[in-house]
Amino acid sequence: MKVETPVENLLFSTIRVQASGSDGSSVGTGFVFAHESEAIGEGPLHFMVPNKHVIRAASQGKFVLIEHDGNGNPLLGHGIESPILQFEDHWYAHSDPAGDVAVMYLEHLMNHVLFPGEPRHVLALT
Repeated sequence: MKVETPVENLLFSTIRVQASGSDGSSVGTGFVFAHESEAIGEGPLHFMVPNKHVIRAASQGKFVLIEHDGNGNPLLGHGIESPILQFEDHWYAHSDPAGDVAVMYLEHLMNHVLFPGEPRHVLALT
């Protein structure tokens, strides 16, 4: 599959999020977005945003990012799984109890979990 249109790109803008803890397990999706920051000046900063209830009280969690071939073509069925301990601690949750959204800064994860050895191309983060 070659991703060529904005609508096709939307197919890969969400990521499956799985979490588990003493309260049980949950599954949801998060979307990835990039934010340009003039203060940093090194390109965009990447964030993932799921619902807060998905990551609440999670001692461990993971998500899977779809790989691509280096040319932007998704390798369906090939993903990079990223297990994370102390999962809830990695998120910034909305301070209002009624606000059901959380945010994770992804640069550290990309550098230390997704790319520990050889570089890989991740469709959702490129």
